[in-house]
Amino acid sequence: MPRCVQLAAEEPGGLLNARQQIDHFLCQALRGEPEPWSALDSVVGSEQVLSRCRQQGVASLVHHSVKGHPVGQSWPQDFRKSLEVISKAQVAQEMLRGHRLCKLLRRFAELDVRCLVIKGEALAQTLYPVPGTRTRCDSDLFIDMADIDKVSQAIDDCGFVIGYPLYKSHQFTVRGKGPDAGSFEFDVHWRILNAPRFSRKITFDEAFDHSVELTGMEPARTLNAVDTLLLMCMHRSGSEWHDVNRLIWIYDLHQLVNGMATGELLEFARKAVGLDVQWACREGLLKAQSLFTTVVPADVLVVLDTPERQPGFARRLKDSNLGLLMD
Repeated sequence: MPRCVQLAAEEPGGLLNARQQIDHFLCQALRGEPEPWSALDSVVGSEQVLSRCRQQGVASLVHHSVKGHPVGQSWPQDFRKSLEVISKAQVAQEMLRGHRLCKLLRRFAELDVRCLVIKGEALAQTLYPVPGTRTRCDSDLFIDMADIDKVSQAIDDCGFVIGYPLYKSHQFTVRGKGPDAGSFEFDVHWRILNAPRFSRKITFDEAFDHSVELTGMEPARTLNAVDTLLLMCMHRSGSEWHDVNRLIWIYDLHQLVNGMATGELLEFARKAVGLDVQWACREGLLKAQSLFTTVVPADVLVVLDTPERQPGFARRLKDSNLGLLMD
């Protein structure tokens, strides 16, 4: 679970309604249709909105979405200034993390380690004009399990360290040493996700065979659009600790779906059914549709409406935490 993601605390009804108001307000801004500040109840203060921006991972995106819009410019000055400060800090962090990541990826290439950049890092580079606006706590890398020894060597060669202990996980975390210890983290995965029910749905070899160059970070590679969308939907539903309605994850879905052709979306839907993850994919697309009016072809939703298969004992074991520990 990303260290910066926490479940929202249980709130009384009044506060819950305020949170829903704020989320609607933020979604309108992200759609490029910001509402005047008066659309919020008078009891909702700028600190509450800012806190929600941070929690939902959209502070920098909201800043960039409204900074040239006359309605956005009418928002409280202290709020707009806070968004700007957050955005500048994220861009600076992006430069630092990007430098360290490219160093590690170059060493991987020298050691013939195949690697895919996935999740937030890849989305930032492919879906967003300014990568630093896409909030992320770390960069995720997907490797072949057979290359773990060479990966460990590359990490050591670059002056980084592997965080311990490992427990019920298909990944390890890479950090800097000394003064760099808390400035960046890379999560190195040897399965696509940690959640047992999704961890084997996309194998490394399959993902790499269909991968594409990661523009701006060549020769690094990432998942193609179909596999990226599958991963996003599975990741969103993959843990009871995730806030499945976190706005940045829904906005990622919106951005990716809007850039895909109908044929790609149908391929995605058929592959989701083949992997028996259609429920997670359909729910994710419907959520993007409701929050951001994402255009999802009706044929795609029809395919995703295919009933799930009933799992046998072997699959239930493989998809359990016991299976994860055995693996």
